[in-house]
Amino acid sequence: MPRGIYERHINGEDNPCYRHGGTGTRICNIWYDMKKRCKHSPDYFGIDVCDAWKNDFVAFRDWSLASGYDDTKCIHRIDNTGNYSPQNCVWKNFGKHTAEHHMKPVNQFDLDGNLLATYPSMNEAERQTGIDITTIWKNVRGKIKRPYTGFKWTYAS
Repeated sequence: MPRGIYERHINGEDNPCYRHGGTGTRICNIWYDMKKRCKHSPDYFGIDVCDAWKNDFVAFRDWSLASGYDDTKCIHRIDNTGNYSPQNCVWKNFGKHTAEHHMKPVNQFDLDGNLLATYPSMNEAERQTGIDITTIWKNVRGKIKRPYTGFKWTYAS
């Protein structure tokens, strides 16, 4: 890409964050990363960004500021299978967001799909089984395709 076109793309009229003073801000990075995850990450297959936000940083920024965004929070989808949209997103403190996921009840299955145990939280499952909480969390989220612990994990309904 010739230098002038590149500069216009990154620093000018073609960059939606730059046009509105958002380039380099945390909120613009969150908007960009959200779109990138939906487009490129296999973990987000079938998840999209709503039309109102997809190509309009200002719409996302305005919703965020009106919905409690600050630099200590991360975006959270209420329904983890739903799209990023004003109806399905909230801003939560990062620690609280993580803690809520770790405090949900989880089921432990053997590799044949038989329920072995239900634990009130991932923390308790780690304490009772000795399996690292990160391994349990990754398994619940589908990030471990072949469970090397000999178990499958899901959130309890």
